[in-house]
Amino acid sequence: MTALCSRSLGRRKLIAAGIIAAVAALALCGCGRRHDKWLEARLKTLPAGGTVTFKGKPVEAGTVMFLAEDRSLAASAVTDDAGRFKLGTYRPGDGAPVGRYVVVIEKTTEKFVPAKSADESESPPIITHHLPERYRDRQRSGLTAEMSERGPNTFSFDLD
Repeated sequence: MTALCSRSLGRRKLIAAGIIAAVAALALCGCGRRHDKWLEARLKTLPAGGTVTFKGKPVEAGTVMFLAEDRSLAASAVTDDAGRFKLGTYRPGDGAPVGRYVVVIEKTTEKFVPAKSADESESPPIITHHLPERYRDRQRSGLTAEMSERGPNTFSFDLD
């Protein structure tokens, strides 16, 4: 009887392994096709970048976001120590599609305050905004950009 149960259990494991392998193979095949369709649907991007300054000084480690006016699409970048940025839409540095954009820019830092004792929970980080609030608000930033096939798509944002 135990030999019969053992063989039956072995068969069930073999069948389960086969089913899992078949489902995994189908999932991988299906994902590949959907992924290719997504790649085909992507809009063409053009190289784009520029600089950000605040009160005449470069904004280091600032986040720049180009928000498309006519569709739900965004390109973004982080500025370097000289305030330069290179936009990316689908991957870092790949540029942005042709079109009109509202631009928002922000720079924040976080300071973590450790708990004073083991019984006390950790405090949430203290977030400091280094640029005026309006620049991180889509409706109030006042910053726009237009990506063009003719280029050059280089933008300079001098914030005050």
